[in-house]
Amino acid sequence: VGALLLACSFATLMAISLLWTISGDGIARLLATCTTVFSGMILPLPLFPDWAQPILNILPFRGLMDIPFRLYIGHIPPQDALPLFVQQLAWTALLIVASRWILSRGMRRLVVQGG
Repeated sequence: VGALLLACSFATLMAISLLWTISGDGIARLLATCTTVFSGMILPLPLFPDWAQPILNILPFRGLMDIPFRLYIGHIPPQDALPLFVQQLAWTALLIVASRWILSRGMRRLVVQGG
């Protein structure tokens, strides 16, 4: 559930970015690349170097793939799941607040012409 909410907040933020771009291809590719690399899809996050672990643990991408899969396979015990779920919800809330702020700024500048 946390990963789904987080993914939806990323998708919403990406859609709102279309107010400032002609095409959403660049943002979509950038976000897809970051998600693929930093969520553990290509290389599991525990295999990254030790210096990168604190950074990867803070980024929201971990909540998309790494946390759900590691919980599913039992690498993370169920009693340790609550702080990880709270982290997912915190990132979701932060992205929603950022999306609403960006949307309100974009709506002030939006001009619709035609029918």
